[in-house]
Amino acid sequence: ADKSFAMGYFTPEFAATGSRVNAMVRGKPVPMEVAPMPFVPNRYYRG
Repeated sequence: ADKSFAMGYFTPEFAATGSRVNAMVRGKPVPMEVAPMPFVPNRYYRG
């Protein structure tokens, strides 16, 4: 992936997929978008 990603907790009104939020990174707000899990496809087989 060519973008950074992070996991976090939000209150229900901000937790919907596609919601725009700001995260404080080193004291500065950084715009982010809520995405569904997982960020990448699983590469293992559960049999």
